[in-house]
Amino acid sequence: MRTSLLHFRHACRVAFLRLLAVLTLVASGHSLFAATVTQSNITYTYTVGVATAAVSGNTGASGAITIPSTITVDGATYNVTSILGGASFFSGGAGFQGAAGITSVTISNGVTSIAPWAFASCHNLVSVTFPSSSLTSIGIEAFRDCRSLLSVTIPESITYLGAVFQDCTNLASVTLPSGLTTLDGYNFVRTALTSITIPAGVTSIGVGDFIGCSRLTNISLPSGLTSILRNAFQDCTSLTSITIPSAVTSIGNLAFSGCTALTSITLPSALTSLGTSTFSGCTGLASVYFQGNAPTASANTFTSVTAPGYRASDATGWSSPYYGLTMTSQSRPTVTTPTSASIAATTATLGGNVTAAGDTSLSAVGVVYAPTATNANPQLNGAGVTNLTSSAATGVMALSATGLTAGTGYSYAAYATNKVGTTYTTVTAMTTSWPLPTLTFATPSTATVAYGAT
Repeated sequence: MRTSLLHFRHACRVAFLRLLAVLTLVASGHSLFAATVTQSNITYTYTVGVATAAVSGNTGASGAITIPSTITVDGATYNVTSILGGASFFSGGAGFQGAAGITSVTISNGVTSIAPWAFASCHNLVSVTFPSSSLTSIGIEAFRDCRSLLSVTIPESITYLGAVFQDCTNLASVTLPSGLTTLDGYNFVRTALTSITIPAGVTSIGVGDFIGCSRLTNISLPSGLTSILRNAFQDCTSLTSITIPSAVTSIGNLAFSGCTALTSITLPSALTSLGTSTFSGCTGLASVYFQGNAPTASANTFTSVTAPGYRASDATGWSSPYYGLTMTSQSRPTVTTPTSASIAATTATLGGNVTAAGDTSLSAVGVVYAPTATNANPQLNGAGVTNLTSSAATGVMALSATGLTAGTGYSYAAYATNKVGTTYTTVTAMTTSWPLPTLTFATPSTATVAYGAT
């Protein structure tokens, strides 16, 4: 259903853009004569009087191929801007879909879009080099079932991916662009990924993005992640641990179902809902830690899980058993005495005292601060908050804050985190100083006074 919705949405977008292009050309007085040409076993569709062309097919293309930035037909130059694909994964007949002879593809700068299924089922395709800056769109299932593809680096110009590399069963390495904002589902289904880093701008792991990635052992999720949708990591049978970011509020149905190697999971305080069968079949789980109040769940959320559950003693909404988990309350850390010292124009020393770790080991200790005008109650991942970290141990800490703004009020608090939650001290305020004026003497009889550090 999800993939069908992606197909429909893409088709509507393509149809609208094509209609708009035609209307624009007609309005400007162009004569439109569509034609095709084949060069080096690659077929292009172009329109006489228009400066662009699209790759529309191939005639037995094989080996290493290059999609050029331009082609020349009858003395006219056409910019190659797109690679077309078929009507569905099963239809074939367009782009390079099913071209078994292709082993590598280099796509030149100038190409802006790769259509759905353009390279689907190219079973001997080992490598793809994308244009470094021009590419803005890779269509759904564009590389589905490319069984020999080993690694890909997605260019920085891409911000959205939806169902692109599913069933690329030997794809072991993927580098995602730092500007990526959307993983829209089923991107890496049944690939050979062992590890991957999700960029900072991604706020949601899409439906089934990593389903069946049986070799995945390590995944780094961004601190701004807020949701993990259904089936996201289902049957990732080699995944032994994963850190759920503190901003995550929901984890969907079957999201970690069948992750049999998962041994422990810590769920953040922001979490408010767990789906049906979220952790069903996670038979290796030895412990489940909750850092906040009880999230909503269902009778099947922890099916076949025999691990004990742990929650903070001051958290609310809990019962035992909790959807099959026998719950034990544990204490959070104790942290006191927020301190500030050596306050200057752009620097200060901030600290606190962790007097007790609580009932579990410490995982993080530090100080958070923010301009008071931006955030008067700074906490981890809050607006405008800077996090200064110390070693995860009890005792007094003194941390250097740099890059402050002169003459500005700041709010700060010390904190400590263990497996059942984070404790903050009371919030305290400070104000950075103004720099002393400096005197610059131009002549014995005149002086210039300037404010600011030198």
